[in-house]
Amino acid sequence: MAEIDRLKEIVETLRSENGCPVMHKLRRVYALLAILSLVYSVAVFMVGSGTFSFIIWIFAAIFFGFLYIMEKKRLWLKVPKALRYAFRIIVAIGVAVFVICQGCILTQFVSKGEPGADYIIVLGAQMRDWGPSVVYKARLDSAIEYLNNNPDTKVIVTGGQGANESVSEGEGGQEYLLSQGINKDRILVEKDSVDTDENISNALKLIDTDNDMKICIVTNNFHVFRGVMIAKRYTNAKISGIAAFTQYQYLPNNMVRETFGILKDIL
Repeated sequence: MAEIDRLKEIVETLRSENGCPVMHKLRRVYALLAILSLVYSVAVFMVGSGTFSFIIWIFAAIFFGFLYIMEKKRLWLKVPKALRYAFRIIVAIGVAVFVICQGCILTQFVSKGEPGADYIIVLGAQMRDWGPSVVYKARLDSAIEYLNNNPDTKVIVTGGQGANESVSEGEGGQEYLLSQGINKDRILVEKDSVDTDENISNALKLIDTDNDMKICIVTNNFHVFRGVMIAKRYTNAKISGIAAFTQYQYLPNNMVRETFGILKDIL
């Protein structure tokens, strides 16, 4: 058995010394992914898309850069076999978890919500000095479309006031809805929450729910699955999601970040 393992090591060494076209291509892929991750991290940082989420892409650049160097310098052969196998298993598990989470996100990606809801809950997002951020405006616009098509539905806008916000997200959302012609009698405001979980739990405290009630969670497409999952923990009402548009350049960052959010909520 030892002789066979030694023979495999010799074959791998010869392949590395002679150059393997497949490995050359793989190195190019690693290098390209490292560069793209680094460039994207700068883009995410510049637009402020998600608090500190640009760090995820810096780590991705470091990871792919590490793989590139390990292949380029032929360092894998110097790593004990047990560690190589352990590394591959960890990476495989990580990829599998990521793919499963992305699949879950996509199940709600184009959700339109059940018609005739009693309430819709708009999850808060950043307020700018001039009004709702691009992300928040998309959620509010989807809520307005639903409210116009379902005149008996009421809306709860959620979100507290961050250090960099001049008004709470709930109050800012209400102002925007009023400016777009939604009657004030149809709007409830929650203005104390600091995250998605509190957006939903605090909003539900404002109403009396029952098993026959219909509630829709309004948020961006990448975020609907988690919003619906959290809401179902707090109520037995019929929960569905309404997916708002997300600008395509922000989707990779938001979908990767959402994977960590899903894992946090599950664990």
